[in-house]
Amino acid sequence: MEPGKQLKRNLEFSIEAKRRLLEDAEILSLFSRAVETVIDRYRRGGRLYIAGNGGSAADAQHLAAEFVSKLARDPALLPAEALTVDSSILTGIGNDYGFDHIFTR
Repeated sequence: MEPGKQLKRNLEFSIEAKRRLLEDAEILSLFSRAVETVIDRYRRGGRLYIAGNGGSAADAQHLAAEFVSKLARDPALLPAEALTVDSSILTGIGNDYGFDHIFTR
């Protein structure tokens, strides 16, 4: 497929996915509850742990950096960590104990 057509197709797919999200009251309610839970935990002195696989691991790192550094306010200073940051520990535990034990160690 021609690159310009592929880009247009991908953008249309993204727009449609966002429209479906806006129309899905259940998902929006779940999102609101998740945000309220995070806010409640922060108010009680907690911290946020974020994980992801593949590209989502990079997203987890980016989100943690936004919370710790500069989200909507300067400075945000909300404690957060991406659990997938230390590749040496992740692969070492996975190799030595099994990948189902990575976050239990």
